[in-house]
Amino acid sequence: MAKEILKDEILKDEELDQVAGGTYAQTFNDMNRFSRETGFQFHGSDSNKREQLRDILFKCGVKIKDHGGFSDNEYFLLDRQGNRIRSLTETEAMNTAIHNYRNGDFIC
Repeated sequence: MAKEILKDEILKDEELDQVAGGTYAQTFNDMNRFSRETGFQFHGSDSNKREQLRDILFKCGVKIKDHGGFSDNEYFLLDRQGNRIRSLTETEAMNTAIHNYRNGDFIC
């Protein structure tokens, strides 16, 4: 019976993209750094703030793939069509997003 209950709780990849990811501390640090260095203000609940972070980084050419739990976030550089070009470290991702935000260089 437990397996049947858990089977219904398994998320698809598309659903996982909407889940708070990486370690909370990692995502929180990303939000703080982005806000501090760009002046961007995150609003609402923690869940809303994480969604805002994913959205603004995507616009700045960086995709966060968050897995939830204790796994680190993965970061990807995007082309103008939103396609992944290559993996980035967290520092590279944040540097890229901050630079693009400051210069108004958005992919969408």
